[in-house]
Amino acid sequence: MVSARGIDFAPPSASGKGVAIAKVMIRCTETNEPVYTGMSMDESTFESRDLGTKSVLCPDCGQEHTWDKDDAELEDE
Repeated sequence: MVSARGIDFAPPSASGKGVAIAKVMIRCTETNEPVYTGMSMDESTFESRDLGTKSVLCPDCGQEHTWDKDDAELEDE
């Protein structure tokens, strides 16, 4: 995966077709609205990567939410 200006891109697969990139999302603990974590990746990378503990400033409630992979899900871009 190559990152340029904060946007993540996956290289084409062996078949020549691009890999589907999805946004890594969590849920706001106050509003239950989806929150973009600022990370994007393909499903295979998401499943195999240890993301550790991260935090994101929630645009809905204004609080910082701490999250890990168990709290996250992928949403198609």
